[in-house]
Amino acid sequence: TYGDNVNFRTDAIGTGPVTYKWQESAGMLWNDLSEAVFAAQDSTSSLSLLSPAVVYNGRRYRCIVSALCGDVTSDEVLLSVNKADVLVAADTLQKFYGADMPVLTASYSGFKNGETLANSGISGDPVLTTSAGKYSNIGSYPISINTGTLAADNYNMLVQGSVFSVLA
Repeated sequence: TYGDNVNFRTDAIGTGPVTYKWQESAGMLWNDLSEAVFAAQDSTSSLSLLSPAVVYNGRRYRCIVSALCGDVTSDEVLLSVNKADVLVAADTLQKFYGADMPVLTASYSGFKNGETLANSGISGDPVLTTSAGKYSNIGSYPISINTGTLAADNYNMLVQGSVFSVLA
């Protein structure tokens, strides 16, 4: 799931110094990984992918182990990265009878990697509705929410309604 780190490991025994070279494939070709790009220990028996994005889903990884006796290529592993869930919750609101209706708003929670709404890649807006109006009777009314035009590469949107209160 987006926001989780992924660790791969291979073990080898060889004569002389043993070296490791991790590779990635998004199709037919294999490319050597760079530690600077992937924040990985690509010259060791372990490969750590730090919170890979959903765009990496389906990529394959393998390791070429070299020693004095030659090179051996590990089995490949398939990376699976699913979208993380973000909760989009209608804010609880209230007004006095006869007052103008406030704008219905929502709050977001569940971001990964220290992200916020501003830098999460979420675009669009939810749709919020209530049956309450300026002259609705005193009481509580549901606020409904749907995903509207919300979209994101790394997140699924979960929605939660709320309550609108008309006060005396």
